[in-house]
Amino acid sequence: MASNTSVDSELRSQWTNPAGVMSLLMLVGGDIVQRALAQLFGVRFRFLPGILEHPFCLYLTPVAFSFGWVAYAFSSLATIFGDCRLMPSPDIAAQVINLSNGYVRENNSWVLGHLLRYYEASVADMDRSSGTSNMAPLGSTGKVSLKIDIFVADAVDDKGPGISWTWCFCWIAIIVQNVIAAIPWIVNGDWGIFLVTISGTLFAVVTGSLPQWAAEKWPAPKLWKSKTVALTRGNGHQYVMVVESHQGAWDLEAMSSSRPYVRLETFWVLLTLTILWSLLLITVSGLNDHPWYLVGVGGLGMLQNIWFSSAIINPKAANLKLRKYRRRPTITGYQQTSEAKTRMKQNDPTDSDTDTDLGPVVAEDGVRDVMGGLMELEKLLPKAGIALLPVFFPGRVEYDQGLLYSNRERKFWKCASASAKSRKERQDP
Repeated sequence: MASNTSVDSELRSQWTNPAGVMSLLMLVGGDIVQRALAQLFGVRFRFLPGILEHPFCLYLTPVAFSFGWVAYAFSSLATIFGDCRLMPSPDIAAQVINLSNGYVRENNSWVLGHLLRYYEASVADMDRSSGTSNMAPLGSTGKVSLKIDIFVADAVDDKGPGISWTWCFCWIAIIVQNVIAAIPWIVNGDWGIFLVTISGTLFAVVTGSLPQWAAEKWPAPKLWKSKTVALTRGNGHQYVMVVESHQGAWDLEAMSSSRPYVRLETFWVLLTLTILWSLLLITVSGLNDHPWYLVGVGGLGMLQNIWFSSAIINPKAANLKLRKYRRRPTITGYQQTSEAKTRMKQNDPTDSDTDTDLGPVVAEDGVRDVMGGLMELEKLLPKAGIALLPVFFPGRVEYDQGLLYSNRERKFWKCASASAKSRKERQDP
């Protein structure tokens, strides 16, 4: 009986005053803070632009004070001694293909990985099960084999991303945090929780204002002439994003593999912040009164961090200006039924039919299969389909008959390869 009473009193004491847990919570979730910073960084304010030749610029990143900031402070300092990166690694593995020469790069840019993740979610909307059966051609299963979205990237704004509702909402959350922290000060004269909250908010804002973030988020130069690239996860995946970048736009190919330089002040600022976060952790462990207010402050900040670390935000927030390609914004290939494949094989021209009109491999309402989608892309953007062909069909498909389904496909790619070769010879006399 005494044992049960002891357990009851211990549980009641812990839930009434959970002060001892706060110092442990401060060490949880550093990776969430890092991704939230990467997502929200970018809004820049210029001071005295008409007076100073080089106006002072300040980045304001509204990532709220939360439980994970102490853990993030130590991990960010450790990266300076390692790979010297503040930005997280890409959340998905992707390839960036130059559609002029077929050169393939593995993507190391968090921005490009997030961009691809933002748009590839549209593949599910093309599925017949989503209620869009009228989009699938006859003789198909209704399942998307390959969706190719084509975009045009215009010149970026030198001022960076503009203020959005998302950015304003984050600041509102920070204000609410400080209002909650001020309640015990107003009601009971306990200003300790407000001191911790306002200090943590200040440290978070300073961390998010480091110019090193800009050097890593946008490490590539701007283009001086047009370039077309494709972003995709590669063979076995259903989505390709083709971007035709104009002069003044980011060089996405260079962005995928660029290594930014480390600014001199970054190490010392991070070292100072790590010390300050450690002192704040010691301060939190000494607060015994009204701990639930601090739990509320940290919990609200954690919810904000979790939401924006995983949310898919419009690419405009990353200073990427994309618009749909006017001539044909989307090419969609659908899986064929076995009956449709047999019928296509029976109607396939023979090798002796050299004068056969290749024509578009298109059904009345859409394109069939991956190969058909690449053929349509090649007709729309010469050399683009050829550059993507080895990605989805590894090997020299113009000579390996087994990799091509029909004579129509073999003839098409022979003609396309010959055209690309002649264009190259004309450009390089």
